Parts: sequence; structure tokens; C-alpha cells
Amino acid sequence: MHRFKQNEDIEVAHIEVQEIIKANSLTERHARMILKLRSKNQQLEILEHILKQNLDVWSAENYIKKILQVSRGLRNVKEFTSIVSQGIKTLKANGVNVGSKKVEKEGYTDLIVRLYK
Repeated sequence: MHRFKQNEDIEVAHIEVQEIIKANSLTERHARMILKLRSKNQQLEILEHILKQNLDVWSAENYIKKILQVSRGLRNVKEFTSIVSQGIKTLKANGVNVGSKKVEKEGYTDLIVRLYK
């Protein structure tokens, strides 16, 4: 099993994250999965979970993949709302009487589009 050597493959990790990885002798595969998470806070939270739960590489990978899927889903919602907003602007630019409202709720977003007669 490959263990990290100083600064090997984790150069882009935050210093604190690097230190935790090294101090706990996590494998390269653990670290590679953790590095897929962009924010330092998210990396630290995941590291804490992995260490508390004593997750092996396979379990850690599955856990992180689930986190990444949720993150991708959120990005897709943002992309969708952006596309809807662009569509509304296009309709207005072409003389269509349209109104819209976006309401952020806990756990979901309401998008209301009204096409007036």
C-alpha cells in the first residue's frame, strides 16, 4: 500500500490538510479523493469523518463520491436557473410579456414564470 512521502502528489492541498493526511498515514488514494473537494473546509470535514469512522479507502471513496454527486447536482440547479433566466430575457427582448420570480427555500428553489396574455 502506497503511503505519502513529503509533498508527493499533495502539493495543491492546503497545508493543514496535508499535515493531517501525513500525521494519520492515510494512503495516496485517500488523499486523491479528498483533493477532489475544492474547499479547505470541505476537505477538513471529510478528513474528520474519515478518521472518526476509520474508513478504509473503498468506503472513503464511496463517501466522497456521494458528496461530489450532491455538489454536481447543486451546480446543475444553478445552471438550470441561469438557462431559465436567459430564456426569460430573450422572451422579453422579443416583446413577450413575461414575469418571473425565484424564491430560495431550505432544500429547494421555486422558479415561477408567468406568461401574460
